[in-house]
Amino acid sequence: MISVTVYVGQTLFDVAIQNCGSVEAAFAIAANNNIPLDYIVSENEIMLIPPPYNKTIVNYFHYNKIKPCTGVE
Repeated sequence: MISVTVYVGQTLFDVAIQNCGSVEAAFAIAANNNIPLDYIVSENEIMLIPPPYNKTIVNYFHYNKIKPCTGVE
């Protein structure tokens, strides 16, 4: 497991797709951090995430400097 920093406006699902390549990883992230799926994450919060589910998608976000932010601020 690694830790990542949450960006402004990101949801748990944004963190999952950006860092694991799948929204399914949100379940593992929630379990790793002992939080519910509807938890509202804070900017600069540190989260423990599992290894990538889909490395191709993770690389796409990384190389294109995409940081999904679907949360409402």
